[in-house]
Amino acid sequence: MISYFLVLLTVLITYLADKDASLKSKLIFHPYRVRKHKEYYRFFTSGLIHADLLHLGFNLFVFVQFGPTLERYFEALLGGYFGLAFVLLYFGGMAAADMSTYLSYCDQPGYRSLGASGSVSAVLMSFIMIDPWSVLQPLIFPIEIYSLYIAIAYLLYSYFAGRYLMDNINHDAHLFGAIFGILFTFALEPRLITRLLNSFAT
Repeated sequence: MISYFLVLLTVLITYLADKDASLKSKLIFHPYRVRKHKEYYRFFTSGLIHADLLHLGFNLFVFVQFGPTLERYFEALLGGYFGLAFVLLYFGGMAAADMSTYLSYCDQPGYRSLGASGSVSAVLMSFIMIDPWSVLQPLIFPIEIYSLYIAIAYLLYSYFAGRYLMDNINHDAHLFGAIFGILFTFALEPRLITRLLNSFAT
């Protein structure tokens, strides 16, 4: 499955970058260098490295909960094109997350960002848009919740945390990655919008 390949690739690149500071510097998202030196590749490499084992482990743990199932959903919708769609979703979410960072910090030479949170957010939201009434049990709650409610809470939290919390977490990247996942999925299968709206009326 593509999901497991992406997991292995991310683990490998994170490990290599952790051992080689120059490699990490080349891959990390550095908005100032992107603007000044047109290093656009960083939009797609920053999600392959992580700050530490906890950062890596949390992102990949969430990803493997939804990635393989989402691949099967895509295969049912698209047939042989599902792999291309999944890769576009994953790296598109990464780029969308970094775009929000670029717009905010392209004039700040000292700012850098890394991690696959944007991609993971995109995958999570895509899964939820396809199956909004599935029941999930978040790690921080001992109760089961409809996935659509988790999506709404996640979007609201990311929005307000990005504006009011100073916790060194790039919440706007999570938000933009999530929004990309929603829009990409609806563009892929517009009938999901009608199905979602109709579900509120029944």
